[in-house]
Amino acid sequence: MLIDRDEERRAVGGVLDGVRAGRGGVLLVTGAPGMGKTALLAQAEHEAAGLAVLRATGAEFEAGFTWAGLHQLLRPVIHQVDALPPEQAAALRGAFRLGPGRDDDPFVVYLATLTLLSQVAAGRGVVCLVDDVHWLDDQSADALRFLARRIDRDPIGLVLAARDGVPHRLVADPWPQLRLAPISRNGSLEVIARSAPVEVASAVAERLLEHAAGNPLALQELPAALAPDQLTGRAPLPRTLPLGPGLEAVFLQHVRRLAADAQQFLLVTVCAAGAPWSAVVAAAARLGLADHTLDLEDAELIRCAPDGVQLRHPLLGSALTAATSPARRRAVHAALADV
Repeated sequence: MLIDRDEERRAVGGVLDGVRAGRGGVLLVTGAPGMGKTALLAQAEHEAAGLAVLRATGAEFEAGFTWAGLHQLLRPVIHQVDALPPEQAAALRGAFRLGPGRDDDPFVVYLATLTLLSQVAAGRGVVCLVDDVHWLDDQSADALRFLARRIDRDPIGLVLAARDGVPHRLVADPWPQLRLAPISRNGSLEVIARSAPVEVASAVAERLLEHAAGNPLALQELPAALAPDQLTGRAPLPRTLPLGPGLEAVFLQHVRRLAADAQQFLLVTVCAAGAPWSAVVAAAARLGLADHTLDLEDAELIRCAPDGVQLRHPLLGSALTAATSPARRRAVHAALADV
């Protein structure tokens, strides 16, 4: 059940209603890890009664495989390829290695995809739900871009989801976009109550609210990572609240794309906990690290504002701290203490 996402559900429902009325529509859903993009797509599938639904999910290990994402999306209807014009059918078979390999202009594959979806949509409409589009191979991503520009008069809907901070080919296009913001305090409390095995003490709930910062997945995983006595307030909470393995892995995945020195500079930022930025840079220099402020900004891991520098999300700090050895953390804290 989606909590505190009524506006978002209406936006997705608008695409579905348009398809039912014979119009195409596109919506790009974006947000930080754990904000509920996948859950929103699952809700869209549930609400797409009467429509054909095709789903695909990008995967990092498939990002280098030509047409992998498009193959996943069209696989359930690939048996209808024989009804396409011969040139288009041959191009699509060749792209998916279901026939002789061809060196066709990608335009023919894109056109074949549009024709195939138009066939599937005839009489009932079709919605394509594509998660993690930031991991799609370039050819599949461009096929979606091609479709998005040509489905306005066909009952074809595209609802796409992408993670913030990961470059992808659809990000610069002028699609209607829906960014998932943190959920409200009341919504957060409801998620905690639904996720915890016991009634959560008010002081503990406040700590969880502060730590999760409105991230629905964190609000679900945090109660499961704590003992019942900790949730009820009979036992103290750990100094650093744990993340569930899924969310921690997602945040670390983003960090691990940085160079090793930039990762260490980010660790200094996390351990500094609001100290002046000059102290962060000075402590990093004591550890032999260059100033990687611009690298962290470009990776959208920190935000520089007039009132100082902040992590994009507090859960990033929790994930990095949990993945760093105590000895390394002590070394960073010692450098910070020196400055």
